[in-house]
Amino acid sequence: MSSMAARVQQGAGFGAEELIDSEALAEIVDECGAELMAELRDSLAEEGGERFDDLRQAVSDGDAEAAKRALHAVRGAALNLGFRAFAIEVQRVEAAAAAGSAPSSLEAEALSALFSASFDAVDVLLANGLGAEGA
Repeated sequence: MSSMAARVQQGAGFGAEELIDSEALAEIVDECGAELMAELRDSLAEEGGERFDDLRQAVSDGDAEAAKRALHAVRGAALNLGFRAFAIEVQRVEAAAAAGSAPSSLEAEALSALFSASFDAVDVLLANGLGAEGA
């Protein structure tokens, strides 16, 4: 488990800038507006929940290929909203799954916690007016 995932498991807090690519997020907000951004966020939350259910099942089954598919799907969607730290962690676990090593339940839960923390960070950045210049 990486140091970021370990910090998440220990309940360590993160700054929004540590988790999110704020420039990418600002660009999305500026191009799409706050209303569409809220829809994208909600869509990612729903999709992420489904993919984490898939990941937990893959972990339970020891199915590295199914884990890789679930991780790949959620990583791509998360990158679209600037979830930089999450995407890096997922890429690491996804690479191990591609090599045949299914993630542990601890890794899956650490990723889930990091995913949630990334949403919190996006909410903080948006509440502080990120992207408001072009809105």
